[in-house]
Amino acid sequence: MSEGQMRLAEFAATRRRELGLSYEQVQQRGGPSDTRMRAIENGTGPALRSSTLAKIDAALRWAEGSSQAVLNGGEPTPLQDATSVADPLALDEGSFAVSNDEIAAMVASLRQLDHEFQTVNNAVVADPGLHGAYLHHTSVVSTIVGHWVTSLLERNVREGQPLPPMLELALGPYLDAEMVHDRSDFEEQQYRRWLAGRSVTISAAQRSTFLKRLDRATRAT
Repeated sequence: MSEGQMRLAEFAATRRRELGLSYEQVQQRGGPSDTRMRAIENGTGPALRSSTLAKIDAALRWAEGSSQAVLNGGEPTPLQDATSVADPLALDEGSFAVSNDEIAAMVASLRQLDHEFQTVNNAVVADPGLHGAYLHHTSVVSTIVGHWVTSLLERNVREGQPLPPMLELALGPYLDAEMVHDRSDFEEQQYRRWLAGRSVTISAAQRSTFLKRLDRATRAT
C-alpha cells in the first residue's frame, strides 16, 4: 500500500462517516461500488483510475480533483468550502442530540415490529411493499442506534480493557446480534465490535484507521 493510498483511505473513510453514508448510499450517489469503496478505505486493490477518483469526489461531495490531491499529499476540498455563493437556507447536514430514552424507545419499537413480523411472516413476505417497508424501517433504526452505540463506546472504552460491566450488560446482546438486519455498513459494525473488545478479524490498515478514529473521538470529548 502506497502512502497516497493510505492517506486516501483515511480521508475517504472519515468523510463518508461525516456524511452518515453507508457503502450502498455511496454507490447510489454515483460513487464506487460497495466492494470497491471498502477496498479503497482499506487501502487495498489495484491502482485507482481517474474515473474512480472522480466517482469518489462526487459521492463524498468533494470538489473535483480532491481525491487526486489527497494521493499527491494534499487535502480534499469539501464542496461547501469550494463555493463562494452563500446558501440562504441552512441546508447543511447538521447534528442534534438523541436522548437515551429516545434510543430505548426506537429499540423497543424495532423489537415489537420484529415480533409482529415473526407472527405474520408469510403474509409480510408475500406483500413486496410491506416487506420492503419493514426492511427499510429496520435499516434506518439500526443505523441511528448504531451511531449512538459507537459514540457511547468511544466515550467509555479503554484499549486492552473489557467493557465496563454496565455497558456489557446493556450492549452485549446488541453487539453480538447487530448484523442481523443491516450488513451494508459492515466496517462500522466491525469498528463497534473492535471498540468493545470483541474478537473481530481486521487488517493492519483497518486497525490503524480505527486507532486514529478513536484518538480523534477521544480528543473531541
